[in-house]
Amino acid sequence: MLIVDDEADNGEMLRRLFTNHGAEAVVVLTAARGLEELSRQAFDVIVSDIGMPEMDGFEFIKEVRAGKSGENRQIPALALTAFARPDDRRRAMIAGFDTFLSKPVDTDELLAVLHRFVSRDR
Repeated sequence: MLIVDDEADNGEMLRRLFTNHGAEAVVVLTAARGLEELSRQAFDVIVSDIGMPEMDGFEFIKEVRAGKSGENRQIPALALTAFARPDDRRRAMIAGFDTFLSKPVDTDELLAVLHRFVSRDR
């Protein structure tokens, strides 16, 4: 699982949560680093913040979806963000995210969404 969040504490909290539930997770603090990681290895899921400096989550997922690597172009992606207006949800879906959860997130709901993502490929 790839976690992209410019807040190190948020990324680490998510990494611990996912690791405690049997997942392997890589945390990066910028969208550019997320794109680098995707070029190096395959992931089963992306969890990305939206509000990040330089390249936001909308731009990041557009780059992922337009990427040359077929296996990462279709990777399930979750927008996890403090931006919770209906327009933000719509923009996230149009940009290429598969689903959208707002912070603070219910961990049971988050884990259920990620389980569905991973299960649908098996």
